[in-house]
Amino acid sequence: HMDLMTRVSDSSTLSSIIRFFVRFSEQTPCTLSRSCLFHLFLVDGKVLGDEPFTKFIKHEIRTFSYPISFFTPYYSDPNVKQTVNQFLEETSVCIQNYIQAMCTIRGDSDAN
Repeated sequence: HMDLMTRVSDSSTLSSIIRFFVRFSEQTPCTLSRSCLFHLFLVDGKVLGDEPFTKFIKHEIRTFSYPISFFTPYYSDPNVKQTVNQFLEETSVCIQNYIQAMCTIRGDSDAN
């Protein structure tokens, strides 16, 4: 399973990472293997030990949700900036919890 786990580093976007975790969970129903994948992927709150997870998620959401030129006039308002940053921080926690749940919640085949 280690060879398959290390392929997570080939995923560069949030959607590709989630697809990888879903496929891995389908192919490897063992909770221990899925937990190892999670800990390989997220080391001390950093994606593959490199970039902070919240920074990674913020970038992904910003890239996906709006072109920077559209949002710039509004983003200069300190209240808007604070609200957006808080939203992105909280969203990062939700996504991290989702990925962790995919790796640790027992699947139907774990019960056998």
